[in-house]
Amino acid sequence: LHLSIRRQRQMCIRDRYLGILKEVNVELIFGFDMAGRVARLVEASNERLVLVSPYFDPWRHLEEAIHTAVMLRQVKTEIIARGGKDLDKQRSKVEPFLEYGVEAHYLTRLHAKIYLSESEAIVTSLNLLRGSATDSWEVGVVFSKIDDGSDYEKLVAVVADLRQKALNEQAIKEKLKESVSIGVEPSGRSLDPHEGEAGVGAEASTRRSRGSWQNAAASKACLLYTSDAADE
Repeated sequence: LHLSIRRQRQMCIRDRYLGILKEVNVELIFGFDMAGRVARLVEASNERLVLVSPYFDPWRHLEEAIHTAVMLRQVKTEIIARGGKDLDKQRSKVEPFLEYGVEAHYLTRLHAKIYLSESEAIVTSLNLLRGSATDSWEVGVVFSKIDDGSDYEKLVAVVADLRQKALNEQAIKEKLKESVSIGVEPSGRSLDPHEGEAGVGAEASTRRSRGSWQNAAASKACLLYTSDAADE
């Protein structure tokens, strides 16, 4: 009964928004219909599929739809999820999909939700989470490549930019991690612990230089992983 009343309220609000947007030819999805609409986008994909969802733990129907798209229709599929302090948790949910060819990227402070195929794109409040699909008020707008070509192409560009940001972030993290582990100065010169043995003062100076730079590099790495704390 509770769900029935809540769904009736959702339908009333949705109809109100549909009336407002009808004149501009925008497809608005509201309430529990949102999860089903995203699943249909996945099921209709034939060439490409990009799922930008900060938090990723798909419900069974969507999980099966993604698997079918990749395995049976050979759809090139990418998942872009949230990195930073959420990296380990999101990676644990995404990794099972990598086994059958899905590509994954992780971006600190990611908050956008965009689901895109070769024919349409959805911008929405919906994360691809089991709870969001069944117990959250969600809203989204659908852009067709045919009917909304300009806006669709803009979203393609947005997704490409998010992907590149994720790749750049990963490259920086790997470079910092490598530099800290082998003890390399920003100039690329290896930090030899015995460098400066000609004098105690020189050796002490070298050690201070090495320690100062390594601490700075470690601090930069920590900032990359934790800079999204303020966004929570």
